[in-house]
Amino acid sequence: MLKEFFNIKRDVRTFSFIFAFITSFACFFFPLLNSLSYEYSAFNSILLGYLSGLIIIEGLVKGDGSRIDKFTFLMLGLVAAVPFVISFFGTLFFQVCPVWQGALFYLIITIPAIFIGAVLGYFSFIATKKFRKLIFSFVYLVLLLAPLAEIYFRPQVYLYHSIFTFFPGTIYDESIPIDLKMIQFRLYSMLPFVITLIGANYIKKTNNIFNNKIIIPIFIISFGLYFYLKPSLGFSTTEEVLKKNLIGEVVTDHFIINYPQSLSVSELNHLILLHEYYFFKITEQTGINYSEKINSFIFKDNIQKRKLFGAGNADVAKPWLGQTYTSLDNYENSLKHELVHIFTAKIGSTFLKLADNWNPAVIEGYAMAIENDYNGYDIDYLAAIARESGYTIPFSKLFSGFNFLGGTSSISYIYSGSFIKYLLGKYGISKLNSFYSDSDFQNVYGNSIEKLESSYYSYLDSLNYEIKRSTAQLFFGTLPLVKKICPRISANQIDEAWKSFSEGDYIEAKKLFDKNYNYSGAYSSLVGKLRSRIKLGEISHAFRMAKNEIKKFEKSAYKYSLLIEFGDLAGLNADYDYADSLYSDVSNYLPNEYYVCIAETRKLLMKKYPNDYLLYIKGNQNERFYILTKIHNNEHSAYFIPLILNLSNELKISHQIVNIQLDDILINDKYIGSYIYNLLSNYYLIQGFYQKAIGFSNLSNKLSKPERSNTNSENLKKILWINNYADKILRGKKIKDFSVAK
Repeated sequence: MLKEFFNIKRDVRTFSFIFAFITSFACFFFPLLNSLSYEYSAFNSILLGYLSGLIIIEGLVKGDGSRIDKFTFLMLGLVAAVPFVISFFGTLFFQVCPVWQGALFYLIITIPAIFIGAVLGYFSFIATKKFRKLIFSFVYLVLLLAPLAEIYFRPQVYLYHSIFTFFPGTIYDESIPIDLKMIQFRLYSMLPFVITLIGANYIKKTNNIFNNKIIIPIFIISFGLYFYLKPSLGFSTTEEVLKKNLIGEVVTDHFIINYPQSLSVSELNHLILLHEYYFFKITEQTGINYSEKINSFIFKDNIQKRKLFGAGNADVAKPWLGQTYTSLDNYENSLKHELVHIFTAKIGSTFLKLADNWNPAVIEGYAMAIENDYNGYDIDYLAAIARESGYTIPFSKLFSGFNFLGGTSSISYIYSGSFIKYLLGKYGISKLNSFYSDSDFQNVYGNSIEKLESSYYSYLDSLNYEIKRSTAQLFFGTLPLVKKICPRISANQIDEAWKSFSEGDYIEAKKLFDKNYNYSGAYSSLVGKLRSRIKLGEISHAFRMAKNEIKKFEKSAYKYSLLIEFGDLAGLNADYDYADSLYSDVSNYLPNEYYVCIAETRKLLMKKYPNDYLLYIKGNQNERFYILTKIHNNEHSAYFIPLILNLSNELKISHQIVNIQLDDILINDKYIGSYIYNLLSNYYLIQGFYQKAIGFSNLSNKLSKPERSNTNSENLKKILWINNYADKILRGKKIKDFSVAK
């Protein structure tokens, strides 16, 4: 046995073990792979699954096909165990991540993959006489890549996969729970291989030539059934499944829109009109003629979207299918962006109809440039404050390969969008469309990216924006996934803690939040720690904790949210002067208008309605809405309006109730005036009160600041267009939803 072990050159089994051993240590030098985690388990499922098949074939060859010897089983066991042991103890002694959830990932993801690879190796040996390792490699590659067809052809970005078990769809969904569905799929995914193993073993024992020929059809049929049944079992999504869950369907001149049944008539009409307006606007801006109907799927919320489509925290388009996927709570912000992706299919390349080389900076930058609206700000403004505040990235790096995905997403999106917007303004849409198809700066623009970057920064400087570093910190002061500590395990634990909190088990929630924060330092964990203690009456303890921990977030995007939380704790601790100073800090920093409204609302309540103030900061969303609307009848405070609108949207409060609160609003504060009037214009636009919407939009534009002037102006154009064409467009709609009035 030792002789075989040291015979590396001639024995694939020994080589496979040593390769797995070295690779396990190499993983310590790569983010996400440097601890026992989902990524480490998924990576090893692919690698070790392949190596296990080679080990089995080599063992059978060495044993003349009659048996698998002890050395082969030893190598197979070592290949399965050693990467786990290395990562387990490496994580235990050199990382801060909990090891037990990582161990579960390895058990559920990697170990079954090793079994699957071994069965495929056994099958390849029995079914063929020559080139067994080559045939196994081909079959394994097909097994690895074939399921990707589900993402290409079906309306989903998540993937349940027989090798690496599960992929959530995008990097923005950090939580990957080990739930019952994952375990059920893992058992289901092994069935075809169990059938194959039984069949191959029977054939090996009978040694019948005819049986050798039928093992391949058995293998193909079992896998055909496996893929066919996946949608029925909830492990894949078809259009039929989507339409069964999104009951409503409406057909317009340019769209087939599927939506949840809960929409009111006015909300559905607005949905239709917004789609048609953006179709008109994108056609005008890009010069692209899109003749096919676009399928737009609107999910009830992010939870439903993640379950049926994947990517709960990101809206997505599939240009090659002509489909967009958004949710009711975010489509207003993302629909135009996703529709731009659909239009670019006409100028895209390869079977995915994306930008040249699938360059994400070009793909997203083009959409951002046409959209030119990021949370109501002009993207040039955000790029300017990012640069002046030290949030930079060389464009040669940003536009190279997939580096776009490796940094803070907001930085990547803003710089790529603003830069491409600059190219659009200077060189025109025709060249930009050519660049999308051939992303070579020298070929299309006659200059290197470095020279274009230099001229872009000169353009940015010429805009003379007022630099607010607090706003830059709010938008860009977060960490990318690859720099977070134990992101998957931490996100799973935080979700579990918030679930306990929502169920009223504050002791368990506190325990879980404390445990998580000790190693992750996550903002959400700290907030959970504080709020759990508030619910348990441990106000003084929570106050001291916040005072100590808030310093760690001084340069974080969460600084301003934590100042509000800290102010609430000071108020609950009866230290009203300190609470007022903390709220005033937020107002003085001016991170954005919404934070100012949050802070000033609390200051007003604390000063004039102290009892309601305490009820407000301790209350749930329903209680907060009641308090604000009650006091707003007396105060008519502009600061209340964004909060009332947000709460009414979350709670699905009737427009008739909310409208009473918004009559006769006069805003003297110029900083928040344009912002609030813009909110009101969109609020009335959704209800179909177009004249009110136009009036508020005009007021918003009169008070508009440079960083919002473009988005406010575009909003007025949108309202005027909808006002002019609403009747014509809505007369032509065809609804397939009997729960909505025709």
